[in-house]
Amino acid sequence: MNLMNLLFILVSSLIS
Repeated sequence: MNLMNLLFILVSSLIS
């Protein structure tokens, strides 16, 4: 997993 991937998932979770 990449740092970007983790950040993207985190942001997606917050938006959801």
